[in-house]
Amino acid sequence: MSNFPGPFELRIFYNTNEPVQISSHVLRLSLRVSGNPQPGDPFTAIQTLDKTGSPGNPLSAVLTDLLAFVRPFYVPLTDFIRAELWRYPTASYDAVFVSAQVVGLPGTGTGTTVVASQFIMTFRTAAGGIFKVDLRGTIVPAQVKRSFPFGSGAWDNLANHILLPITPFIGRDNSVPVSPLFALPGQNERAWKRVHR
Repeated sequence: MSNFPGPFELRIFYNTNEPVQISSHVLRLSLRVSGNPQPGDPFTAIQTLDKTGSPGNPLSAVLTDLLAFVRPFYVPLTDFIRAELWRYPTASYDAVFVSAQVVGLPGTGTGTTVVASQFIMTFRTAAGGIFKVDLRGTIVPAQVKRSFPFGSGAWDNLANHILLPITPFIGRDNSVPVSPLFALPGQNERAWKRVHR
């Protein structure tokens, strides 16, 4: 079973209102797209592939839809800046840049940013592997691990969105997420040390 990213990776760059040294983060999700997009192709022209391998939504729509479910984890001071698409050659960790799109959206959640927070949602893939969504600098405090359904509107909404047939996301085993496993709200140890040491 492969543990390489790709074949394409969507990277979403965002700044939170944590201390400056840990305020910049990147959400990375592997996905499938149709054909061979060229450097500079707009997100509107890049076609994704859904869970069956059929043509899905343009990457621009995939990004907009995903952010609608991610933004509630962040206060309005959070700035989702831009997104980039990268290609990974077969069996490689060396990505090649393809395209970018300006985002310019704030968070929509209420509450307080938890410094050094790390919120990880895991899914079982069709091939038995793991697909992860790793959010940093959220409003979610550290707490016990929860199994699905998580009992939180924002958490369950994000999980259900990832499972939609139209979404193009895949795990590192190149198979699609099919079942939510756990939500793990905690703290990132490295980020915590950068603030408190």
